[in-house]
Amino acid sequence: MATVDLHLTEKTDAGNKQFMKTNIGQDLVRQGNEAYNSKDYLRALTLYKRVLVNSRGSADLYFFIAETYQKLGDTGKSLRYFRRALRMDKNCPNIYFKIGLALQDLGRRKEALAFYKQELDHDPSHFEALFNSAVILGAKKKYGESIVLYEKALSIRPDDTDTLLNLAVDLGNSHKYEESNDQCARILKINPNDLAANFLTASNTFDLGKYEEALAALSRCLAVEPKNPTYHIFKGDILSSMKRNTEALEAYLQARKFGASSPRLNRCIKEQGDIVRFAARQNQIEKSRG
Repeated sequence: MATVDLHLTEKTDAGNKQFMKTNIGQDLVRQGNEAYNSKDYLRALTLYKRVLVNSRGSADLYFFIAETYQKLGDTGKSLRYFRRALRMDKNCPNIYFKIGLALQDLGRRKEALAFYKQELDHDPSHFEALFNSAVILGAKKKYGESIVLYEKALSIRPDDTDTLLNLAVDLGNSHKYEESNDQCARILKINPNDLAANFLTASNTFDLGKYEEALAALSRCLAVEPKNPTYHIFKGDILSSMKRNTEALEAYLQARKFGASSPRLNRCIKEQGDIVRFAARQNQIEKSRG
């Protein structure tokens, strides 16, 4: 939130209204806003809370106290004040989303999803609520539902690359590789060097059995990060599937050189090494016969 425009509601008792309208109350809020906008969050919190000494507060004030705690990294207290804001005003703008976001940060995804749904009931075009809901559903492998929400989010922001990539990933997880590549193509039209989109394109194309195309997409990743061991392992996998065993062995050895280490990699190196050595022996035998 770039700036704070704190307008205090009238959903308070008479004593609270009276204090809020005094110069003291308004001045504390103004100073708190200035501190918040200057990123002096501790001072902003102190000033906002001084308002509460003589009043029951308001939904708006609780909301901004919660926002301030969020900036300070205290998600638990942030959630507590967002809930207080909701109790005072169930129509407080963005409140369901903010509670959902705090719950998601705390790992309480099922509860977060419920609050995002309530936000979307109030505002069906809330982009962040759509996106975060889709993330949670995708993590639960409910790809059909996550894909629908990502598509709705893209109807609002068609060129949002994070949404395009997440949609592509969930389409790939649903074995819809061609559709996934279509979304990757949209990303690459915006940024041809997007590593995630190029790598996912390579992965999808590999799963479709189009090995040369997969190798071409992966080469674009290696051009940007030539020492990335993950790329070299995948290159080895593609080349192995193409029966280009000497090149596959070389790719796996490059992955080890650049820091990769795993039982799978060791097994791949051994298997490809055995194949290459066997082929070399066979070739030598044929030459000796000739």
